[in-house]
This record gives sequence, structure tokens and C-alpha cells, in this order.
Amino acid sequence: MFLNSPHLASGYYGKLFKTIQKEIFEENHEFIPYYTSSYFLYRFERYIRSSEVDRIYNKARYHIMMLYRIIISNEKVVELNNKSIITVCEKIINSFDSFESFKEVFDKVIFLLNKSEIDIDNPKSLYQKSNTEILIDTFNNNKGNL
Repeated sequence: MFLNSPHLASGYYGKLFKTIQKEIFEENHEFIPYYTSSYFLYRFERYIRSSEVDRIYNKARYHIMMLYRIIISNEKVVELNNKSIITVCEKIINSFDSFESFKEVFDKVIFLLNKSEIDIDNPKSLYQKSNTEILIDTFNNNKGNL
């Protein structure tokens, strides 16, 4: 959600750990981004189980998490040890106050996924860093449409 690496989390957890182990769980990091990521997954999974969100999006959940954060933070990448990440995390958490507030951001995420033309039905496409970059570029090229 915060490292712009959903392609790593999509399938290869061992590779993910080796790649980012020095970037996470540092002593000087704020705790709230870890909570926010977990809370997002929990709420997202509940929405999928309740059929409020189509199951097809579960395959791209890590990409969706990243896009959700990008939309809320307006693409500002905030380091995990920066106090301003608290504000971003609070906005994400507050967006779950109701399904309507979540859906408002989620619909923008889906717009970006569709605009990017990435095949989320193809797991291999979700493992490609180039597709993560395409999603970020799609956001940057469509900020005015969100």
C-alpha cells in the first residue's frame, strides 16, 4: 500500500520479504501505516464477502490498496517514518466510516484499473513491475478526471 510494490505482494511472499525487509518494521517508523494496511485488507475482504464489491477485484487487491492510497494522498509518497503519514492513514481509515465513503474512492480505483487496461484476470500481469508503473502513470494522467 505504501511502498508502491503490489506486484511483489501478488504472489511471491519470499521474494517480497527479501526485497523490502530493510524498508519495513524499522524502529523509527510510525505504527499507523501497518495498521492501515491491515485494516484496509480486513474491510475490503468483508465487502467482497458481502457481495458489495465484485469478487473479481480480490485478485488485484494489493494494486487496489496502492491506488486507493495514491488517490487519497494525491500521489504524495510519504515515508513510513514521516509524521505526515499519520494524516494520510487517518484519511484512509476514515474513508471506511461507511460503505458510501469507501465506494466513492473505490470507484475511482476501478476507473483507473479500467483505464490502464491491465488484465487483472491474468495473475502474471499482476506480478509485473511495469504494470504497477502503468497504474501510477494512469493516475498521473487522469488526476483531473477523478
